[in-house]
Amino acid sequence: MNRKYEIDWLRIILIFSVFIYHVGMIFNEWDWHIKDTDRQMWLSPIMHFLHIWRMPLLFFISGIGTYYASRKRNGTQLFTERTKRLFIPLVAGIFILVPIQVYYEKIAQYASLIDLYKHMFDGVYPSGNFSWHHLWFICYLYFFSILLCITVFNVQKIKLPQSIRNIISTIAGKWATIWLFIIPLTLSELILRPYFPHETHAFIDDWAYMNFNFLIFLFGYIIASGKTINNNIYKYRRINLTIFVISTLLFFYMRNSHEGYNTLYGIIKIVLVWFGIITSIGYAKRFLCFDNRLRGVLNKAIYPFYLLHQPAIVATAYYILQLNTSALNKAILITVTSFIISVLIYIIIKQFNITRVLFGMKPKRTNSRTTVIDTTQKCPAYVLIPKRNNHK
Repeated sequence: MNRKYEIDWLRIILIFSVFIYHVGMIFNEWDWHIKDTDRQMWLSPIMHFLHIWRMPLLFFISGIGTYYASRKRNGTQLFTERTKRLFIPLVAGIFILVPIQVYYEKIAQYASLIDLYKHMFDGVYPSGNFSWHHLWFICYLYFFSILLCITVFNVQKIKLPQSIRNIISTIAGKWATIWLFIIPLTLSELILRPYFPHETHAFIDDWAYMNFNFLIFLFGYIIASGKTINNNIYKYRRINLTIFVISTLLFFYMRNSHEGYNTLYGIIKIVLVWFGIITSIGYAKRFLCFDNRLRGVLNKAIYPFYLLHQPAIVATAYYILQLNTSALNKAILITVTSFIISVLIYIIIKQFNITRVLFGMKPKRTNSRTTVIDTTQKCPAYVLIPKRNNHK
């Protein structure tokens, strides 16, 4: 099976953008664990725009990755693999990484980090200390994977008549099919958003945001299995980009014109999210479809880096924000220092099998053969079928 290098590169870029985003959270107008006194109001609308489609894009490419993982595994094997890769790092992160963030946020209340551990179960954050903070993404992804194991693998056992399969194949070949995915996303928002208006990441009261992202995750799985739809995403990437730009302009106009939830604003937001996703996939196929040694190194490091980055940012920011310098200088210092800390800790983690497992990496194999990467290898071309020549 040909590896989708563009998906690897896109994942690497997205998680690094999450790192930069969390540095920005220190300086924008929203509440966060650690805040600079000089808040930059101009950051908030830009960060909001990026957030609403960047996280769904991460769920989408996770759905793509799950599809390729499922091609080599049955439902039970996939559940076991996802438990090792997601659930174990989630639990480890809750007890090893998250307390660091809570401690620096509430440092005036506790004599030390050990003192906070004594009060770790004194309620749920923010009033208490128990939380999963940025690991909400891992929790949701694990839950989505379980749902996929239960539903999709059973649905796949159903044998559809050839006539229905032909109809589905014909529909999938049309560019307009891309718009059909917006229908369930819109229904989800119209039904659930009025009851769950806020994005909480708390699982039990976040059903609108959770269901929306589960659909995105499922669409990633479905689209990865369809060669025709994938070709259309690549073929019509310029049209998709145009729609994304138009919906972005309408989004900012509506955002400044309306307060609270508005149906038209919600639909525009859904179009923005969906076409932001497929535009990113289309251009990734165009420009990121290559392999080299750097991709291999970064692809192994990016998941542990995601787990580590936010505690490193919060701990670093606590000390750097005390410096008498500009917000720009503080941002640069926090970015560079927390990045170096995360990388150094990753280098230590990857040396030992127990830490590799706790942080979602595969254990080292003893006596394994050296893998040689062909740096000239490229992805299979997304070739469009040429028009038939009727001249004899």
